[in-house]
Amino acid sequence: MRALILVALLLGCSQPGAPGSSVTDIEITAPQSGATAPSPILVEGVAPQDWYFEAIFDAQLLDASGAVIAEAPARAQTDWTVPGPVPFVAELSYTSPTEQAGTIVLIADSTGEPAPPRRETRIPVLLAATP
Repeated sequence: MRALILVALLLGCSQPGAPGSSVTDIEITAPQSGATAPSPILVEGVAPQDWYFEAIFDAQLLDASGAVIAEAPARAQTDWTVPGPVPFVAELSYTSPTEQAGTIVLIADSTGEPAPPRRETRIPVLLAATP
């Protein structure tokens, strides 16, 4: 029974996002999960209003070893102060000597006091080698 609870907790902590999914209330429209993503990667989707602070939230790109190789703000494309889903765009530029697995991580703003638990969505991608 403990093993089942542990598995359920681990799965709930960080689930990969996929196009059209609503993992942690965010919907990713591009890139598709598992797609080859040449630099720069344009990340698009819709996030709830509470993901934003001052119209942005964090976006990161991790390489195959889990190191952060790019960071950029995901910017609201409409008024983020209006309740409901808000479209966003983030552009992540990277260099990679070889093709490798990568992960896009979108992180909800957590400026509240006390800081709420971290909410994130992960999208696995294949990073193209850059010249």
